Amino acid sequence: LFYYNFAIGKLTKSSINVGVINDITTSNGLVFLATEQSGLCMIDTTGSIHEIVMDKNFSSIANASNRFIWSGTEQGEVFIYDILNNKTSQIKELLGLNGDAIIDLEVDSSGLIWILTNQKVIIYNPEQKTTNSYYSSEPDISMNNFYSLGKDAKGQIIIGGMDGFRRFVSHSSLKNESKTQHVKLTSYSINGNHKLVGIENSILELQPNERNLVL
Repeated sequence: LFYYNFAIGKLTKSSINVGVINDITTSNGLVFLATEQSGLCMIDTTGSIHEIVMDKNFSSIANASNRFIWSGTEQGEVFIYDILNNKTSQIKELLGLNGDAIIDLEVDSSGLIWILTNQKVIIYNPEQKTTNSYYSSEPDISMNNFYSLGKDAKGQIIIGGMDGFRRFVSHSSLKNESKTQHVKLTSYSINGNHKLVGIENSILELQPNERNLVL
């Protein structure tokens, strides 16, 4: 770990040794490290180091609103550290990572969290707990693999991949209020026999020998 003093133009090696460091972010004088051997670490304003999450291989880290530190692991886990309350939680719902290694994390100008794997990027709204996903193989993206996330001066997200990069101008649709959707049953199959039903039917009775049900 090195730190650079802009005032005097000097690069200094830190005495802190946490092994391989994959990513760094800062917040109000605090330095957060995503490491392979020492987990998620924080260096306070006195230079002391604190281990926030241990025994995890962290690959990426991002700062949201100078309060929440988002971090991802190579085992497909996402952790959130609340600086104000000194509390750590893990996000599992809706992300659909299935153990995919997290390559990079970024926070856009709207506060949405972008979570990158090699084949998919997940955009997560932490307020409404909603998500959207894009795959590298989609026709309007057409990349073999995703490699990295970046953010330009306007806060727009850029995804780099094997075949180039793609800029996402806005993702404001995830900020809209979610609407309640009513589910209707239109057809079903039992033991491979397909049947249609009226959309107002809400009860389906099955006999003991009727199995392999598909709605």
